Amino acid sequence: MRAAIAAVTAVLLTATACGSGGDSGVVNLKFYSVAFQKANVKAYKQLINEWNEENPKIQVELVQGNWDAAPDYLLTSFQGGDAPDMFYYEAQGLQTFADAGFLLDLSDQLPKEMKDDIIPSAWASVEDKKSGTYGIPFSWETQLFMVNKKLFDKAGIELPTSEDPWTWEEMRAAAKKLTEDKNGDGTPERYGVAWSLEQATNAMLTYSMNYDGKYFYRSGGKPTVRYDAAEQQVPQQIHDMIWNEKTSPKTSASMGADDVLPGFYGGKYAMISKGVWFRGSLKDSAPKGFDWQVLPPLEGDTQGQASAPQTMSIAAESEHPEESMQFLSWLLNTENMGKLAYTDWMIPTRESSLKEPEFNTEKDGWKVAVESGSIREKAPYLGVNGFEEWKSKAADPAFQQYFGNKISDAELKKKLADDGNGILERANR
Repeated sequence: MRAAIAAVTAVLLTATACGSGGDSGVVNLKFYSVAFQKANVKAYKQLINEWNEENPKIQVELVQGNWDAAPDYLLTSFQGGDAPDMFYYEAQGLQTFADAGFLLDLSDQLPKEMKDDIIPSAWASVEDKKSGTYGIPFSWETQLFMVNKKLFDKAGIELPTSEDPWTWEEMRAAAKKLTEDKNGDGTPERYGVAWSLEQATNAMLTYSMNYDGKYFYRSGGKPTVRYDAAEQQVPQQIHDMIWNEKTSPKTSASMGADDVLPGFYGGKYAMISKGVWFRGSLKDSAPKGFDWQVLPPLEGDTQGQASAPQTMSIAAESEHPEESMQFLSWLLNTENMGKLAYTDWMIPTRESSLKEPEFNTEKDGWKVAVESGSIREKAPYLGVNGFEEWKSKAADPAFQQYFGNKISDAELKKKLADDGNGILERANR
């Protein structure tokens, strides 16, 4: 979901060590991280340095990677027998590794305190009957709208609240009111909403849950893709906003995550739709005095959104699984999980972390973000063999063509479902 903007190149960063790795009795562990936001990378370094200073007999080495390279790096490492002992990744990419036997089943190693404190729906994302518990879910996101408060005030539009969120219809009505075409030539000087749809699949799968759209179903024990009325709701509404209502720019289909920022800051876009983590980008780059605020998740039939949390796992081949779990239990305790989630602008999965003061403030949209975490449901695509190939080869290109008005609804359905099921059939033979 954030691969497109991960700017950190793979480089080895060795944490401060207390004693030589060759010293008798010293356990040396490798931890692979895909953190990329500056404050988050710094937090990982600081915490690992702190651990190494306090635990001279268990030393952790940080291997800093990035989201783009992670799938190939991990697969090559597993196949080559030199995988890191522990790694930070995401639930949607773990199942393939778990099915191949690369991940340690953590069921009997998890501390009861951790098991009880992490939200049950987060655990559901990393568990199955075959592989057991193959990861620790530690942070997750929701899709929210971030808005230019000055333009809302000028248009006389009140912001929705967590208690009374907008429906999709209300959001579209506000977008119409915020769109401004002074010349009357059909090319607005300001649009109500800018969407980043260059890689739209994750957002479409997440938002589809508002209408009970799952995309992935089971037939005869095997996964199958459907693009029926429930799944069509969100893409069709966004397509209408771009091409019929003209409240979103026609360039939406080719926009990446950061492409909306100049127009957002310049008043060309009144709203942008993003994951909660994008608040960090706004905090870092917004011009002085720019008043941005966060809206609660939209409501269709429900406010439900798909949950695919970020995770920590232990390699099955690790020679030190107990020490690895000892480190992860510390790294993901209440205080440290809160620090990692906060510096990544994500929502921690521990109930105790959510009670920390920094997550209960209106500042930078934290209160709205945390409240939105209650709507998370297990993503239907988790555990689907062939999902990543379907996403990259079928879904992302098809959505881009559809939002670019180059293919019809029927053609989109064929690419997502008919062509997509061919991919899943090959992957699940």
